[in-house]
Amino acid sequence: MATFAYTEGDINRITSALRGAREFLTSDNERGIAQKLERELKKKLSWELHISTLGEYLRQKRIPRGLRVRLHPTLCRDNPEHRTVWYKILNKCSVDLMVLTIESLQKELVKLVKEIATVEQELAAVTASTDLETLKKQIEDKLKEYQKETEEFKKRKFHRDELDYQRDQVYSWYTRTDNRSYRPNRDINSQKWRSDTEGVTSSSSASSSSGVTFLER
Repeated sequence: MATFAYTEGDINRITSALRGAREFLTSDNERGIAQKLERELKKKLSWELHISTLGEYLRQKRIPRGLRVRLHPTLCRDNPEHRTVWYKILNKCSVDLMVLTIESLQKELVKLVKEIATVEQELAAVTASTDLETLKKQIEDKLKEYQKETEEFKKRKFHRDELDYQRDQVYSWYTRTDNRSYRPNRDINSQKWRSDTEGVTSSSSASSSSGVTFLER
């Protein structure tokens, strides 16, 4: 009596031609681990871009709006020397906060990379090899889109802050001096870096990622 059996080649050929969504068959555990991996990879990308961006601000000797200290003198505000020193102190504070953020994120990234490796191992343990490649490709595509959106957002803010310096509007609020509006002049905004922040900016530039091309495109 003749018998019939599908070979492994037949099975692979037939199943590879199948179309349609299979996500509903994915276990909750597998899906949850994949989502966690995606979140952690996005966090890593976000931190890396933030470090690179802050490093570029320091190299350009600029302070982003969000890290400018919003304090203005209420006493001795008619004293130019007092105002000059006041703004130098504010900017030194901002620079130190930027460097602190870079250093702290660099340390956190080391731990995050280890966590990502652990999650990747967990995902591989509960996912078939062919499905694992599909999941990784899906995550990779999402990361590319996330990176594009994040870079565009940071570029807009970077160029906005660049205009603040070009227009001499780093501190756009006013204080009153002899019944006239006072705004920190260009000399204050340019001189503040040379004496108080030169050492800090050079060390942070070396530690941050070089070649921040996405800000220059």
